Amino acid sequence: LKELAVRMGVPVEYDWFTINAEPLKRVYEDILAESGAVLRFFTKIVDVVTSGGRIEAVVVSTHEGLKAVTGRVFIEATGDGDVAAWAGADFEAGDETGAQQATTLCFTVAGVDWDKWRSYKTPDGDRADRHIWRSQAAQGKTPLAEPRLAVGILPVNESAGQSNSGHVFGVNGLVEGNLTEGIIKGRENADRLIEWYRKNVPGFENCRLAATAQILGIRETRRITGEYVLTEDDYDARASFDDEIGRNANPLDVHASRCDGNCQDGAYGLERQKHYPPGDSYGVPYRCLIPKKLENVLVAGRCLSTDRLMHGSMRVLSLI
Repeated sequence: LKELAVRMGVPVEYDWFTINAEPLKRVYEDILAESGAVLRFFTKIVDVVTSGGRIEAVVVSTHEGLKAVTGRVFIEATGDGDVAAWAGADFEAGDETGAQQATTLCFTVAGVDWDKWRSYKTPDGDRADRHIWRSQAAQGKTPLAEPRLAVGILPVNESAGQSNSGHVFGVNGLVEGNLTEGIIKGRENADRLIEWYRKNVPGFENCRLAATAQILGIRETRRITGEYVLTEDDYDARASFDDEIGRNANPLDVHASRCDGNCQDGAYGLERQKHYPPGDSYGVPYRCLIPKKLENVLVAGRCLSTDRLMHGSMRVLSLI
């Protein structure tokens, strides 16, 4: 993980891995080129062609018109499980009421004095921004009604920072109108957070917005039902499987679905409680990648087969 960070020019700070997006794009493109894969940007999946529980083709929209991509095996890596769901796979989405974890629009700031930020000492030994936020939240003085600053803004180079903070609640990631509303609200959140940092956090006095993300950060939509459903019990048991394809150690990171202090405290407490000590992990069985009812599809990414709590661990990009 640290070698990849060095290749991207990213400082590894605390337990959070900030991403410098521009060099990462080159890293990904190099990996694909080395593998021999054919890469196509500017295409969008619009439909699937199925027969007898098999996908015969995926229909994509391009500037040249519609095209059918055929194959023997299809890997569903859309994150939202669109292809598998359209092909007839069973799935669950959100909690028992359909509510999904809050979304976030990430953003990048420039003009940060990181040395000044690091030199600020708090009574509880926490980061300055988190300590100040908690103190003000108790008095109702924060720009967002959230009891904690989940991640805040962390270094991405010598003067820029990246934020994964500011929840946008009530977004169904499968509804087009919701996504549009979420992007707009996320940009409002970014402005409010940056203004708060300027006024309150040492080192951020001269920071400014450099960019907001092009897409809304979605934590949860569909979970495709596979031949095995990985569960919270598997997490607790540090489970191993004969057909496991890897291991994971990320905590059960389930963000709140609504802007409610108790709900957010519960989500935060779950993550702290379900957090492995160094060296512990659980296995991910191959069967989680095989959707029921489909013969030639594998599922990769956050839509693979888990229950909702285990999804909180599997959805997060992590390496072990």
